[in-house]
Amino acid sequence: CAKLNVALAEQGMILPVAPASHMISTLGANIAEAAGGTWGMSKGTFKNYLLTLEVVDGLGKTFQTAKPFPKQSTGPDLTSLFLGSEGTMGVITEVTLRCEYLPQDTWTIRACFKDESVLQPIHEGLAAARVIPDSFEYMDGRIMQALGHERKMLLLLQTAGNAAVAKEDAETIVALLKGMDPLELKFTNDKDESAELYTERRSAFGALAKADRDKPVIVQFDPVLSV
Repeated sequence: CAKLNVALAEQGMILPVAPASHMISTLGANIAEAAGGTWGMSKGTFKNYLLTLEVVDGLGKTFQTAKPFPKQSTGPDLTSLFLGSEGTMGVITEVTLRCEYLPQDTWTIRACFKDESVLQPIHEGLAAARVIPDSFEYMDGRIMQALGHERKMLLLLQTAGNAAVAKEDAETIVALLKGMDPLELKFTNDKDESAELYTERRSAFGALAKADRDKPVIVQFDPVLSV
């Protein structure tokens, strides 16, 4: 996934789906697992960017799920059928994806507070300011402990898009967070610094898996909020 976005960036494009494992995970596997990522709240998951798939079924036959027309009004949606199938429906060998324009600028904001009581006020503040972050990630005390930190929680937010709008939204978020007495607050639009701020997020799953040697199996759930 990461290599794909490096190549797309040269064309001014991006696939806005970045699972925590995006540096090593393959496209076919992520589609088979219905992977999401840190941009899921604003951009969605792989299901929002799939157009067609080439698949090899259990009999060794190759077929296309949505060619010649990605938009079809008759028959089952075979493309979606393979999303999250975990290899049981066939092996994905080719993927056609819809991409987006690369944002002009991206701001990353990292903040720590004494506890999670600030989460609801932060959401309310963002709603009142009409700001929709590209990413909103919350890591609780257990995750931070597994990573070797004393902090009780960590928030990671991102704004992206038009340079002026991304900066304005970031400034609005920073002002909101400053008013809630953060223990730590950092923000940047530097690509390398942003990657560093996300280090814990990328390492969280592995850290949790190693946190309790007596319970080596970890079960992951992606919650969904329906309104």
